[in-house]
Amino acid sequence: MNQRDPGTRGYSGPPATLANHEDNGFGLIPYCRACNHRGATLTPREIAERHGLPMTAYVIDVQAKLICSKCGARESFFHIKNPWVDGSRSR
Repeated sequence: MNQRDPGTRGYSGPPATLANHEDNGFGLIPYCRACNHRGATLTPREIAERHGLPMTAYVIDVQAKLICSKCGARESFFHIKNPWVDGSRSR
């Protein structure tokens, strides 16, 4: 049985930044593990502007600061909306 953290999915490079996600056209959707609340899809630039962050901020560090607007829990994470998979970006 594979003991690797399921969140890593085999990626072993440097942490992704907001700029990396913007360059690839990814959207970020905040989810709360405590109450299953789903936020609106945001671009990395919108997140940086709302929170006064540089685009070089690591996504994992931004994710650690999320607070659910519904229940107030700090158990939130980002789901990455991949435009290559959902068909909103042509190859």
